[in-house]
Amino acid sequence: MKHLKTFERFDKVAFHGYMMTPKDMRLPDCQAEWESPEQETGCPLFSSEKKITSEDLQKATEYLNKEEIKTIIGYSRGGAILLSALKKGAKMPENIYLVAPAWSRQWADIEAFPIRCAGAIIHGGKDDKVPLKHSAILAKASGLPLYVFPECDHIRILKHKDSIQGGKRIEDLDRAIAELPDWGRTGVAAPEQIEQQYSWCSK
Repeated sequence: MKHLKTFERFDKVAFHGYMMTPKDMRLPDCQAEWESPEQETGCPLFSSEKKITSEDLQKATEYLNKEEIKTIIGYSRGGAILLSALKKGAKMPENIYLVAPAWSRQWADIEAFPIRCAGAIIHGGKDDKVPLKHSAILAKASGLPLYVFPECDHIRILKHKDSIQGGKRIEDLDRAIAELPDWGRTGVAAPEQIEQQYSWCSK
């Protein structure tokens, strides 16, 4: 009975982005900070450091390993934390939604890798923090489908954090990787790069 109760309790959780709290993810199970497996609800609170800290990674790994999680959302820096923990062997949830995942920014040193579960990568066409190209690279390596919402920026994409409804699937990932702009790990895009990205995914 305890296993079933825990599974239902953590039906949908999230790893938040930079300078955010779990509550900012606006999910019922993220209204409290998770600190131990004895809690009946909660999502981890991570640091606001420029690099993912050992404490961030330890907390993420413990959370994934000790809770039965059906669906997890990793947003921006939280996506980088989630991928780092999974890469190091943390337990894979049933479903993963990576929303504008900043896996290739300054937060972490990690390469894209196969992800053997259901889910999707979701990105905004007007995102000026994380290049859409990075999500195309991750989609190709992970096997997760990539959906873009052309009108969304890095914040507004959170409206679609757990649904692909209304998104456009990018089928030709090689073309996306070859043609989309990349402003690197800095999180600072030039206006012309955003226009190029938006025009590409609006075709």
